[in-house]
Amino acid sequence: MRVPVQRRSSLLPAAAGRGRGPGRGAGPRSSSHLLRRGPPPPAAGGEGEEEEAGELRWAGEAPPGPSGGGEAGAAPAEEEAAVEAVVAEAPAAAEEEAGAVAVEEEEYDEAAEMRASLKEIILDEVEDTKRGTVMTAEKRADIAELIVQLEAYNPEPSTSMAGELLAGKWKLVYTSNSELYPLLLADELPFVTIGDITQTISADSMEVTNRLAVEVPFLKFGVRAGAALQLRSAKTLDVKFNKTTIETPSVVPSFDLPDAIDVLGQSVDLSPLAPLASQLQDALKGTARRVNKDLGRLDDLEIPVDWGEKGPGATWLLTTYLDDELRISRGDGGGVFILQKVLTFVR
Repeated sequence: MRVPVQRRSSLLPAAAGRGRGPGRGAGPRSSSHLLRRGPPPPAAGGEGEEEEAGELRWAGEAPPGPSGGGEAGAAPAEEEAAVEAVVAEAPAAAEEEAGAVAVEEEEYDEAAEMRASLKEIILDEVEDTKRGTVMTAEKRADIAELIVQLEAYNPEPSTSMAGELLAGKWKLVYTSNSELYPLLLADELPFVTIGDITQTISADSMEVTNRLAVEVPFLKFGVRAGAALQLRSAKTLDVKFNKTTIETPSVVPSFDLPDAIDVLGQSVDLSPLAPLASQLQDALKGTARRVNKDLGRLDDLEIPVDWGEKGPGATWLLTTYLDDELRISRGDGGGVFILQKVLTFVR
């Protein structure tokens, strides 16, 4: 499914303008502009003075006196006509100004509407792909096209604003990075569940932590990769991984035993193991809390790594779309990552 995107603002009449109305860029209208109605006043003492009587004169010009000498003392009727002309044009100028503002507001709302629509479509498309590992080539191409369309509506935050938006916890919902596929496909192994893959970014300490949740029968734990982060620009992040941590596991007393599993294309019936699994669950229910309490005293296993400045642990990410809900990044290997924000850090 391809979603063509066309900005309605391009269809707006040129006369609508972008802030070209009065008071927008060209400065306020002067009273001389509003009062100009008749031809310039004739020279003092000419015969045309009496013929021009009653017409508006050029603003700033005093009407001629009774003797045609051009002295001060405009007729009350002429002054009233001048005031009425200003009052008559004021609503038109205000209406033109309001029209220009309405066009700008419509454009802004349209961009926000397109962003929201594209984000919703993308999240719906990737929902059943198991983070990009199970899908057809045609669907992958459709998602790639939608990503490009959304990138065109990137709000383009400043570097400081990008740092604030990046701070928080993000969950990976889709990737085209083939290097991650073996890890993600481990979720298809019998009795192995690969949970959420999250990325936590701290703008204060400039650190990033990637975490992978793993669950096997009666045990669950996490594996974390920590890295130093440098915000090179509003779009570019330099990442240098410096440690790996294996979290202390915790006991899970419950376990859902499947009826059958596929091994090398063959279905293996597991129903005979159901009574044994039930006995193990009953035994763990009474001891899981005590065992977890003892395990909680153990430290996580931390493994420092030093790949050097340009080793395999040093990489960069280009953020091509960023707001307070969704982030799209492209890695140095060309892979695309779509992450959804699940937690925002408030400073």
